[in-house]
Amino acid sequence: MIPILLDIFYLLAALALSPLLFYRVWIRGKYKDTLAARLGRISHLPKPSQCIWLHGVSVGEIKAARPLVDRLKVGFPDSDIIISATSAAGKKMAAALYPDCRIISFPLDLSWTIRAYLHHFRPRLIVLMELEIWPNFLWHARHTKIPVVLVNGRLSAKSFRGYRYYLCGLFPCLTKGIRHYAMQSEIYAERLRSLGIPAEKISVTGNMKFDAIAPPKWLAKQAAIEKLLGLEPHLEVLLAGSTHAPEEKNLLACYCQLREEFPHLRLILVPRHPERSDEVAEWVRESKLLPVKKSEIVARYTMAGNHVVIGDRMGELAELYTVCHIAFVGGSLIPHGGQNFIEPASLGKAVVCGPHMHNFPEVELFLEQQAIVQLATAAALYPTIRELLGNAVQRKTLGEHAQELVARSQGSAERNYNLCLASL
Repeated sequence: MIPILLDIFYLLAALALSPLLFYRVWIRGKYKDTLAARLGRISHLPKPSQCIWLHGVSVGEIKAARPLVDRLKVGFPDSDIIISATSAAGKKMAAALYPDCRIISFPLDLSWTIRAYLHHFRPRLIVLMELEIWPNFLWHARHTKIPVVLVNGRLSAKSFRGYRYYLCGLFPCLTKGIRHYAMQSEIYAERLRSLGIPAEKISVTGNMKFDAIAPPKWLAKQAAIEKLLGLEPHLEVLLAGSTHAPEEKNLLACYCQLREEFPHLRLILVPRHPERSDEVAEWVRESKLLPVKKSEIVARYTMAGNHVVIGDRMGELAELYTVCHIAFVGGSLIPHGGQNFIEPASLGKAVVCGPHMHNFPEVELFLEQQAIVQLATAAALYPTIRELLGNAVQRKTLGEHAQELVARSQGSAERNYNLCLASL
C-alpha cells in the first residue's frame, strides 16, 4: 500500500501546487529540459550490462563523491558508473567531474517513473549521498532486491526535528530500503538512532569532503590566477567564498574600513550561486567600488584597491582560494548553517567563519585544535579580520593547524567503499 498512498499524496500535492509548478516549469523554464526524463521517458538511453548508481542532490554532494567514485571504478572495472543529480547545477558539475560516467536526471518519486529507471538501468548497487531520501524510490529498490547504501550521511537538527514531528515514528518504515547508513559524525548517527533506525545499520565513517580535496591540482593554477588578476607579491587578499545574501554587504562594509589601514588589501567575493553575480556587483557599486567579474577579465588587468573581483562561474572557488591570505566561509553570518571550509583549510589558509556553522559539526574539532576562527557575532567580522591582517604569524599558525587536521581526517572514502562491498 505504501507506493499507492505515496503516489496519491504526490499527485494531490502537484494538483494543489499546479499554478506554481506551471509558472516554474513553463514560464521560467526550470526543469523543462529534464521533465520528460524525470517522468520516466528514458527508453532512448543505452542500457548498461551492469552498473552502480550514485546519486547526489546538488554540487556539494557531487563534488564530495569524487574519491568514492574513483574507488568504485577500480573495485568494479566491469560496471558502468551512473551518476544522477536533482539540480541542474549538480548535473553540470557531474558532467565536468566525471566525463567517463553516464550522467542522468534523478526520477520523480512516482512509482511508474522509478520502475522505468530500475528496469532500464538494473543497478547492482545504489549509493545515496548525505541524506537524500525518497520513500517510493527506496520501496521499489527493496522490492526489486537492489541494495541501497547511504554514505557521507548528515542529518541537521532542523531536518531531525521535522522527521520526528511530521512522520510520527514512520521514518524507519519509509527508509527500510536502505541497508546501511554511513554517517559523517556521531551526532548524526545518534539522531538516526533516535528516529528508530537500528544501531547495527549505522556506522560513523567520517566526511568524504576531506578526501575530495585536491590541493596539488589547485596549487598548480595559482600562478596563472595571480597573473590573471594582476596580483603583485606585496598585495594581500581577503576572499569570501560561497556567500549568501546579504553577507556580501557585511564584507564590503568591512573591506571599506580595512582599506584605510591596509591599502594593499584586495577583496574577492564568490557568491554560492553564480547567478547572483549581478546583484553582488550592484552592491559593490553602492559601496563606491568597482565590480570586476572574473569571467570578463582580459590580459594586462591589474587589481586596483577600488576593484572587487566577483567569481561568477561554478567550480572555480577552490582555485581562487590559492591566492588568498584570509578565507571567509559564507553562509555563516546568517542562519543558513555555513558552507564547506575544508578546501581553504587544506590549502593552509587562515579560515574565518561566522557564528552559524551548524551544518558542519566538524568545525568544533577545528576550533579545539585552533585551526579556524569563528566569530561570536557578525559585528566581530571587522576586528577579527583586522587582527589577522596585522599578525602574519597567527595566520601562518592557523593555516598549519588546519592543514594538519585535514590530513588526519582523511580515509572516509575507503571506509564507505568497504561498506558498499559488504552490502552486496
